[in-house]
Amino acid sequence: MDGSNVKKLSVSGSLCALAVVGSMFSFPVLGSKCAPVQHMINVLCGIVYHKSKKVFPTLLAEVFGTAVIGGLLAYPVAVFIMGKNMKNVVFYAYIIPFFISTFVGTVIAGVLLYSIIKINVFSKLKLENS
Repeated sequence: MDGSNVKKLSVSGSLCALAVVGSMFSFPVLGSKCAPVQHMINVLCGIVYHKSKKVFPTLLAEVFGTAVIGGLLAYPVAVFIMGKNMKNVVFYAYIIPFFISTFVGTVIAGVLLYSIIKINVFSKLKLENS
């Protein structure tokens, strides 16, 4: 295993550990548990950044993917399970908390990514283009 693979494995392991430990940090929103650290990890590992090399589209992709797509996909399943008379409750129990959780995690990730880019960590670790 060459040096770049060891670095990638180390970064991946560190991010996995951060996601596990960070999952213990959550806060309640409308009866749902929001855990923003998972969204922060998603942004830090995001495919959009790898393709675009731009932070802002990566942040938008996380919010859109989790809050909009994830929330909307969870909504019909929850209505099916909980019943049609609960559809208004389901909206507030899934889509709004998904958005809040992903927004907080995305803001944290944005601050971290802009900081990491500013101090040039990617090129120092030679992870960006390898």
